[in-house]
Amino acid sequence: ALAREGVEVRLNTEVVAVRTEGGKKLADLVCDDITTTISVDEIITGIGRSPNVDGLDLENAGVAYDADGIKVDDCLLTTNRRIYAAGDVCLAYK
Repeated sequence: ALAREGVEVRLNTEVVAVRTEGGKKLADLVCDDITTTISVDEIITGIGRSPNVDGLDLENAGVAYDADGIKVDDCLLTTNRRIYAAGDVCLAYK
């Protein structure tokens, strides 16, 4: 739905600068050691989130995790082949 509205979501990307030039809003981004500058209508960022896995009994479920979150593969599958994880709790997609 967001893509149809022209919204682009970038994962594993760091915003290193935001500025205006000539009335345009610009953001400098770094992903995989490559810096790019994009021109945008609006800038929305999410920072400071931390996973909360307390009380989920992940050890008994066979789900690997640490202080940074739950380990998942590219399909969001955890180390337990019957459990998926999505959102801020996933290590690879913060």
